Amino acid sequence: MDVFLGRSKTDREGKGQSVAILNGKALLPLQRLQEWLSAAGIIEGPVFRGVGRGDRLKPEQLNAQSER
Repeated sequence: MDVFLGRSKTDREGKGQSVAILNGKALLPLQRLQEWLSAAGIIEGPVFRGVGRGDRLKPEQLNAQSER
């Protein structure tokens, strides 16, 4: 699985980068991601989102200003 990081602390030029995530035998990141998407009902858009009142998933992505 390739993950695109649009911005990071070490990316001073803001170009972003693709990072390969290998599907190891112990952690199974691909399977865990699919489980999260299914449990959260996410079929498109950002993977990591905030949670609002009533434990409802927000449509926008998490960011530095997202509440805990």
